[in-house]
Amino acid sequence: MIIEKMRPTNEPLIVSDELIGERQQHRPRIRISSLGNDLQQQFYDITLPEDKREEITAQKARIFSLGHILEQEIFRQLEGVIHDKDKVVHTGIEDHRGEEIKGEIDCLYTDDYGTTYVVDVKTMSENSFRKLVDAQDIKKSHYVYYVQLQMYMDALGLEDGLILAYNKNNSEMAEVFCDLDPVFVREQKYRINTLRSSLRGEVVPPLEYKNISYYKTQKVRNKDEYKGLGYIIKEPHPLNRYNPYIDTERVTIDHEESKGVIFKERYPNAV
Repeated sequence: MIIEKMRPTNEPLIVSDELIGERQQHRPRIRISSLGNDLQQQFYDITLPEDKREEITAQKARIFSLGHILEQEIFRQLEGVIHDKDKVVHTGIEDHRGEEIKGEIDCLYTDDYGTTYVVDVKTMSENSFRKLVDAQDIKKSHYVYYVQLQMYMDALGLEDGLILAYNKNNSEMAEVFCDLDPVFVREQKYRINTLRSSLRGEVVPPLEYKNISYYKTQKVRNKDEYKGLGYIIKEPHPLNRYNPYIDTERVTIDHEESKGVIFKERYPNAV
């Protein structure tokens, strides 16, 4: 739909701070973009002092910068097709400091039939892209993105949203759609109230998503088999970090080096 209307351009891409998408750093706050994460994780993300936070490595910084550059090229090819780019969305919901929780959408797109979509542009690895395309269900494949879209649709009074995904491995693109779910949005607003109360009272909220121990393996390069080498991880988040709803299936790794280790693979279980 929207992809067919993109206009490739041969003009040179000039990399600048504006193009990369550098934004002013804000103090830790409740963010719509991370609302799908466990409330305890969000609590610590907001309250931890700077010296306790995870360091952004040079590699991570390059990944973020490349993603911003790719997104800006997509927006350039969509010039004249999209509207309300980088529109600030007012939720009307106060955070624990009494300030409004706001967000910023990538853009809106109105199709030939007059339907307007909230568009979220995401650059992805091959694995993440395939999960989205194969599932054709943002809630199951990329839960955090789904929460973000739902909250923006609700705040803007729109009923349609889509992820415009770009595969960084081969430049393939895809669109996956979702409809507004008012019941789901109410659940997220309740979660915001829970987080807000915890922050005001300085009380750490309990884990929403139970800690699960699992054996992380290493994939053989360019092959589908697993090596039986890895390490035990215990965390409240699934292998697919975009979906905190966890179910497990016990699978014995069929490889002589695994020594019969049970691999607990997690599958989305959102309802």
